[in-house]
Amino acid sequence: MSSSVVTYRGLGSVVSLDLADGTVTIEHGPPSEHTGRWVVPLLEIEDVLYRERSVEHEGWGQLRTVTGQHPDEPALDPYAFRNGGEQLKTFCVLISMAVTHARMGVEGRAARAVIGQEMSSIRDMLGRLRRD
Repeated sequence: MSSSVVTYRGLGSVVSLDLADGTVTIEHGPPSEHTGRWVVPLLEIEDVLYRERSVEHEGWGQLRTVTGQHPDEPALDPYAFRNGGEQLKTFCVLISMAVTHARMGVEGRAARAVIGQEMSSIRDMLGRLRRD
């Protein structure tokens, strides 16, 4: 794997954040009802939830997407994964930071395009005023 990939191993799943591709890949192993590979673009993620494992509760992470249905029970969501004893909170915060960075890049390009269009319109208006 390249240096742009950070991997988290949950119980029954492997979650990889690929900064170069701008995706999070979740691979659930059998016997999960979500067995398979799920690829989520960073720009589709609206929130990253997590609950640390405790004596009373199992820990889990969950990607909430702009197009998802947001099940209340993470076990019903293919974008959720169980705590594997590693630093779940750190990994989820890392995904959140990558999402923010990806959005800033898109918003920055969009802002530059809008500003460029507005500057072009202002130049056109100034040109017309000078001719009149």
